[in-house]
Amino acid sequence: MSNSTNGSRRSDLGFIADQLDLYAPPILILIGVTCNSLVIVIMRTRYFSNVSTSLYMCFNAIVDNITLLVAFPLHWLHVSFPELIYRGDYEDYICKVTYFIGVSTSNMGIVLTAAMTLERAVAIKFPLKAPSLCTKRKAKYVMLGLVMFVALKDIHYLLKSKMVPKDFLAYLCEIDITNNILRVYVNRVWPISQNIFLFLSFFVIIFSNLIITKSVRDADKAAFTLQSEDMNGRNIRATSNGLHRKSSKSRQLTVMLILDSVTIMVCTLPLALYDIIRPDFVDADVGHIVFCVIFYLVYVNRCANFFLYCITGSRFRQALRSICCGRRFGRKDSIYYIHQTRESMYH
Repeated sequence: MSNSTNGSRRSDLGFIADQLDLYAPPILILIGVTCNSLVIVIMRTRYFSNVSTSLYMCFNAIVDNITLLVAFPLHWLHVSFPELIYRGDYEDYICKVTYFIGVSTSNMGIVLTAAMTLERAVAIKFPLKAPSLCTKRKAKYVMLGLVMFVALKDIHYLLKSKMVPKDFLAYLCEIDITNNILRVYVNRVWPISQNIFLFLSFFVIIFSNLIITKSVRDADKAAFTLQSEDMNGRNIRATSNGLHRKSSKSRQLTVMLILDSVTIMVCTLPLALYDIIRPDFVDADVGHIVFCVIFYLVYVNRCANFFLYCITGSRFRQALRSICCGRRFGRKDSIYYIHQTRESMYH
């Protein structure tokens, strides 16, 4: 009786995992590419294009779309339609490109969030220096440096990946480690560097969010203190109202960054830990369903930013409505919006 029950359970788990493999990728690709494309369009409008943080958001959406359109479809074909995968003289190049893009873009998404959050922490901690420290030009240099670093760290995926034989179904691509030096790098150096990279990225995200949260709370307390006192002059009332507006704007951006940070940690950390631990499941179907869940969580994160921005950003929703409704804003509206956005970034 117990054997029958266990067999039924394994069969059910295997069926659920197979359904995830079949339907999750195309759904996530459709939603993710659509939403990320909207983020790119919105971040290039006059309302956001003058703010360095929007540059990080735009580039992050581009990175997400690249992996959704290049790396993810190959995984879907491998797990659901392996007979459709090209086999021939150039099959290894498919693995070189997709394997490299899949790994490097995942790392880029994490480190971009860390850089964006750190920039916000610097801006809110040093508001007087923010206009000179947090510029679009410097953000471009930071992103270029991060791209070069991640590409160099993961370059062996691009150079030495190859497709496994057709009758091997566990995975599609592997790294050719016949070279002794490369074997040492892949088996020892890269795992250590990757773990350090993830630890530092998550540390920066957590530490920066703590700074942002504390600064916003201090601003709230300052505004509340001024409002609670007996104010007889207009200047004091104006100062109180100004602090209240700035703390409200900062709180909105803070909530957005915290949600973004929590989401990327919840969605990417399980797979990172899985790669480190490499658990050995007695039940193959249990291992399959566990890997499916944590693997697709990474791609859920690649679709989530648009919804996080909509939930927490009134200006983002305003820009989205203007695009959907085809509304055109005049020069006066653009100047006002840019001024308000810059003010919310630096205070």
